[in-house]
Amino acid sequence: MDLNEAKIIYIFINLLLLFTFVLGGYNVKKGGSYWRNVLSCSLVFILVMGTRYGRGYDYFHYVDVYINGDPNSQYSFLLFNGFLKNVLGIGRYFIFYVYAIPFILCGFKFLKNFQKLADIVFPLFLISMTYFEEYEIRQALGFSFVFLFMDTFLNIRQFCKKNILKLALWFMGTLLIHSANILFIIVFLVLTYGYRKVFNYKVTIPLLLFCVYVFVKYYDISYLMPILNLLGGLNQKFAQYSQGNAAEAWFGTDAFQLENARNPMIQFLEIVGNSSLFYFSFKIIKNKDTVKDKTILSFTNMYILGYCGKQAFLYLEILNRMSGLFQRMWFIPLSVVLSSIRFSKLSLIEKIMYVSMIFVMYDYLKYLFFPNPGMDMFLWDKSTIF
Repeated sequence: MDLNEAKIIYIFINLLLLFTFVLGGYNVKKGGSYWRNVLSCSLVFILVMGTRYGRGYDYFHYVDVYINGDPNSQYSFLLFNGFLKNVLGIGRYFIFYVYAIPFILCGFKFLKNFQKLADIVFPLFLISMTYFEEYEIRQALGFSFVFLFMDTFLNIRQFCKKNILKLALWFMGTLLIHSANILFIIVFLVLTYGYRKVFNYKVTIPLLLFCVYVFVKYYDISYLMPILNLLGGLNQKFAQYSQGNAAEAWFGTDAFQLENARNPMIQFLEIVGNSSLFYFSFKIIKNKDTVKDKTILSFTNMYILGYCGKQAFLYLEILNRMSGLFQRMWFIPLSVVLSSIRFSKLSLIEKIMYVSMIFVMYDYLKYLFFPNPGMDMFLWDKSTIF
């Protein structure tokens, strides 16, 4: 199979996956069975994610971990792999089918809280989370428990013993698979209880510009050490990054990931698109009244903080990746904005801003149409998979 043919197949399969989510969300919006449509979407998602080959920088690392183990991986993850390998006899390239199952089903359990927005939130969830599932494999698997934690939290009417035990169970599951995900839960709870407003765009847009054009160029690692030490106390693996000379290796000049640099024009368009979402989120979501809409405030604020963080630490892998935990929540405020705004009622400048929000999805569009070399393969592109 030549390279052009492989790329065409890759694009077709991913567009088919996206169409499945669009159709499933549309059916749910029109009153169709939620779980029947979810199962159809999930089946296609699992097939596509599981059939990929070599896609994601950690793909072969986790194949090796599955075969040989890894002392740096959390023990519960190794036990899970041992069960798949020694009890179920699953081959090394087929584990990605299994990893995709809890992620997508738990994700849809969480999305049921936004069922009224299904026609928009289903495809945007896919667009937001596909890269996460493919490139941050163990963390995405552990995030299944974060979805369950948030779903349980959103549906609690009172904190009885049963609900507290469920939250504790999901919290422990998160901790045991990938403890860095605990930071997401902590920030979610802090924002939910500690701040009941959407961050004002008059503050967040200047903050974003500062992160992009000032902070990223002049930051000093010494100012970050108290935060790094705190995170090291929460996460053993993160502690390895923040101790001694490792801090400079991971967070100093030697850690700069220059390949993260954007074309200046693309970077500008992304900033405009995300700033527009900051603006419309504040205008629309600040007026919401229900309990779940108040929780939407937290997801919106997490996205804003996450995007500013990703820009501030654009060249630093660890902090950039951690910021991405929060930035991925953009699919929630964007779903609310798109479902609430009448394009014809906007001013000319607001219409331009509205259209520019397409660049919030730039990473997915690049992933879909311009994949990196070797990142468009499936199992049939490999001669031996057993």
